[in-house]
Amino acid sequence: MSPPRPRSITRRLMIAASAVAALRGSRAIRMQAAEPPGPAPGRPDGPIVDASLIQLIADPDRFDGKPVRVKGFLHVEFEGTALYLSGDDANHLITRNGLWISFGPDLARGTPRGMGPKQYNRKFVLIEGVFDKTLTGHKGLWSGGIREAWRVMEATKYYND
Repeated sequence: MSPPRPRSITRRLMIAASAVAALRGSRAIRMQAAEPPGPAPGRPDGPIVDASLIQLIADPDRFDGKPVRVKGFLHVEFEGTALYLSGDDANHLITRNGLWISFGPDLARGTPRGMGPKQYNRKFVLIEGVFDKTLTGHKGLWSGGIREAWRVMEATKYYND
């Protein structure tokens, strides 16, 4: 058997550059880099279900009591901290298009009335917590809630309009 044919240096560089570009463009790699190392405080054991707000609102029984990871537009306010489908839903207070958010003690510590991380107010975020279909917030206005959220981070913006 003859020895393998050596590849040109240019071809090797092109393959390496493609691999780096693929890793940089990977959402999973970006999310891992933004998360703190190790398990999040307050996170229950078991897998976290990736869900959309639409799935949680449309089929609450399926997700009730499960740890979830969801993205949406966060509005942080006394008696109105919620995750919405869009900024317009938050601006027009379309509460049925949102979920009440209750932050865990590690995130709520040091904030007035335990409202949670104000630095994420009016931004698209990723939140991890336990979905609770009965947590409908102040006066029962929302479609459910995320209780004891243990992780909040700004969502990656992919396009600038």
